[in-house]
Amino acid sequence: MIDNLIKFESQKKEVASFMKRLYVRGLTSVSGGNISLHLDNNLFCITSSSTDKSLLTAKEIAVVTLKGENLTPHLKLSIESELHRLILLKREDVKAVIHAHPIYTTALSATSCPININLSGEFKSLLKTIVKVPYKKMGSIELAVSVSDALKDSDVAVMENHGIVAVGKTLFEAFEKIEASENCAKMTFITENLTRWKINEIF
Repeated sequence: MIDNLIKFESQKKEVASFMKRLYVRGLTSVSGGNISLHLDNNLFCITSSSTDKSLLTAKEIAVVTLKGENLTPHLKLSIESELHRLILLKREDVKAVIHAHPIYTTALSATSCPININLSGEFKSLLKTIVKVPYKKMGSIELAVSVSDALKDSDVAVMENHGIVAVGKTLFEAFEKIEASENCAKMTFITENLTRWKINEIF
């Protein structure tokens, strides 16, 4: 079976590359986050569990059927593989799914302060909307169902006290939305605090 999956080597390398890019940009921890890519009508690949994201290679990218069967049983699937699978099933236009734990986005997810995408015309145009999903235990079917349902009408979902999921037609599109959302979260934090701080005018 593994020999039959060699044809997906380039896609697996791309997933590994974007996962390392996510880590280098400080958008997730060394062992956190996961990325998937739709391969054909019945298969997708996904980063495996408990791997060093800074050193990830194509050999550590699992291949799974859309029914949930792991075709690379020597690799342990990410605990969020069901989340990725359900998103790909419910959004036929989506080819890539990225889940990460960027600091500002995750911090705001634990508060009642929403990420304000209206602070930048560029980000508003790119993101359009960000939905927030109430807390569900990580890796649970409840989380997978909640997030995949929320993403029916949006490309970005912030999970309360957890992190973010973004989708796109390509890995670049999904990555761009993760990065833009984190920048919006930073801008939200800064502007919210600027309105509270007293400005020290010396002239």
